[in-house]
Amino acid sequence: MAFAAATVISGQADVVVAGGVESMSRVPMGAARGDGSAGKPLGPRYLERYDGVYPNQGVGAEMIAERWGFSRTELDEFSLASHEKAAKAQADGAFDEEIAPVTTPDGTVVSADEGIRPGGTLEKLGSLKTPSRRTASSARATPARSPTAPRPSWSPPARRPGSWGSPRSCGSTPR
Repeated sequence: MAFAAATVISGQADVVVAGGVESMSRVPMGAARGDGSAGKPLGPRYLERYDGVYPNQGVGAEMIAERWGFSRTELDEFSLASHEKAAKAQADGAFDEEIAPVTTPDGTVVSADEGIRPGGTLEKLGSLKTPSRRTASSARATPARSPTAPRPSWSPPARRPGSWGSPRSCGSTPR
């Protein structure tokens, strides 16, 4: 998409059709390794460095916090501030050009990022369990989606003109 936008912006083309595919679910990270770890996302040197831990996002965050000396309270405060900023930006319409509304089969219209959680408190965040490196080895066996979870029956729509990555958002409008 960026190359298509750059081609139009530079005047090399008036219109460019661009697209892409997701293939990471078909070809595992590290599949082309020649060190005997083919099909595994992390090579032997990584595993040696981190004592064989395959960290998920939560465990990786815990390792970073430990390494750099961030306290749980500091990270919870940062998280709360981040969600409040995102909620304000959403209320101010900052994401309106980034999200194309989708109507689900039951008629519900999803037109906003549902991951933003305004109104949190330090007490509420402090009550949540944190990941632990002791359980990291089980993290690699946990699927991103439960096999019994329902699959969405809709496909995401194409990006709207003016959304992130389009020529208009890059400071130019197609001719």
